[in-house]
Order: sequence, then structure tokens, then C-alpha cells
Amino acid sequence: MKSRLWTTEMRGASEGAEQIVLFHHAGGSPAAFRPWLDELPTSFRVLGFELPGRDYRRPGDLMRSAPAIADAAAESIAPLLKRPTTFVGHSIGALIGFELIRSIRRRGGDLPAHLIVTGRRAPQEPPRMRQAHLLPDDAFVERLRAYGGTPEAVLRDRELMALFLPQIRADFAISETYAYRPEAALGCPITALAGTDDVTDSPSSVRGWGEHTAGGFRFHELPGGHFFVFEQQARVLSIIRDILTGAGPTAPARDARPSKLAACGPEDSA
Repeated sequence: MKSRLWTTEMRGASEGAEQIVLFHHAGGSPAAFRPWLDELPTSFRVLGFELPGRDYRRPGDLMRSAPAIADAAAESIAPLLKRPTTFVGHSIGALIGFELIRSIRRRGGDLPAHLIVTGRRAPQEPPRMRQAHLLPDDAFVERLRAYGGTPEAVLRDRELMALFLPQIRADFAISETYAYRPEAALGCPITALAGTDDVTDSPSSVRGWGEHTAGGFRFHELPGGHFFVFEQQARVLSIIRDILTGAGPTAPARDARPSKLAACGPEDSA
């Protein structure tokens, strides 16, 4: 992988190619999306969003605010959007991608061609569980175990967990301390995916993303819990490929339930 400030190039493509930027979940990294690379259209350049203090950006100050991350990254990311780019974010990655678009828009930059959000309640929805990032270590590890997605062998390795707990706590704080600020709906389309058994970000709370776009909204509900995007990888990637290749917006949405299309509104230039 080639790494630079805020993004890691996970797969290159020809000059001027369309792009995908992947935003990872709490405690994760762009590496979580490596199994996707062989299934995404080969004509697309694939980038992973890098947070400070994690993986390729160690050492660095851990950041605990999605709007602050967005404002810090906007200048670096905005030039990428001169070519067609799709943002795909899972869990807190969806929130960071959303705030990044809004920050770039306030600066007069271009919007992505599409925002795809998975496993994340709409920004205006309050969190189901609060302040887990402040729990003592043992209780916090139990919360991680309840979420799923972290191998049991890792959770039982105290030395390894001691290394990664500050990063994971910071990621949880991004979600748990987030305060939604109303702005005009985005001009780019949004597609939202939810897991039927996700107890932290339920399908009904994910459906609320429709309020944040004037460019068209599609909603898909798939079997699985919070990490359904990996459990149902083939179906998730099928939906993403349809969007990237232009099939999604015109064809009936598979696994979709009725959704509300946000009323058109002006782009926010404040």
C-alpha cells in the first residue's frame, strides 16, 4: 500500500480513474477492506481513509471528534473530488465521511458522486448506548465482545489490548460524543445499508439518512448484526458495484424497503 496524509492507496488505477474512498469502523483500519479489493471494479482507484495515531499514521495524536477530523482532513481530501469519487463508510466511518463532505462543501469544494453508509444510525439519531469509551478496561473489553467483530483471541490478549485500547476508545468517543449540527441536505445521493439484527444501529435508525440528501436515497436491509458488511460481503459488494457502474440508481433496489426521498434544498455554502 502507498500511504500519504489522510489516505492510503490500497489499489491503483490509470490516471484520471474514478475513485472509491473507504472509511473504516471503530477500532479498525483500511486493512479491514482488503478482502473487498478483488471484488470492486478494477477500473476504480481504491483509497483507505487514515486516522492519526493508527496503522500507517503512527505515531500521532488520537482525534475524538468527527467534525474536527473532517475539518483537519478537508483541505487534503478536497482535490481528490475533482474526479468522480464515491465515499463508503462503515459505522463511525460513515459519520466521518458525512462530516467530511459537509466540511468540504463549506469550503466550496466538489461533492462525491455518491455516499454509501453502512451500519450507522443517521447523524440526527441519538446513540443507543452512551460513554462506553469511559468504562474501565475490563468492562470496555466486555462491551467490545458484545459488539462482535473482534476475535476472541485478541480480546483475551492483555498486552495486545493494552496497545490498542487507546485507539479503540478514541474511535468510540468519536461516535458517543458526536453532536449533530443541522445543515442543508447534501446534493449527492446517499445509499444506506443496515443489518436486521444490529442492536446498536437498528434499521429504523439507519433509514433516517434519507433526510440528508436532495440527490436521491436508497435503503437496503440485509441479514446480520453490526458487522453484516463482512458477514454478507457478496451481497454488500453487489450493491456497491451496481452503484459504481451506474446500475444502482436506475434498477429496483434489491433487499430495499420503502424509503423517503429528501426534499430538494439548496447547497449550503455557509
